[in-house]
Amino acid sequence: DFPVRISPDDTRISSDERFLYLGRLGNITVFDTERLSFLTPLPGQPENVAIEVSPDGKTIYALDFFGRSPNFPLIAVDVPSRTVRKQYRLS
Repeated sequence: DFPVRISPDDTRISSDERFLYLGRLGNITVFDTERLSFLTPLPGQPENVAIEVSPDGKTIYALDFFGRSPNFPLIAVDVPSRTVRKQYRLS
């Protein structure tokens, strides 16, 4: 039984298929597909409704379009450092 809900918009896999990223409330859950285990979550939005992984796998973009993060509804998370690299205002 998988302990999280999965949706096509908030779920992405890395280009090498090693990591599965799941947008959760407040973070991005990381699942290692080789070791079949969860890793330390990445920072995310209050409600990650859509996420996207850059082609090189080093950046994850998380979108909260429900307004729980009204000032910066789109963020770029640097995967290696596990930090929010940039916040974007959408108009």
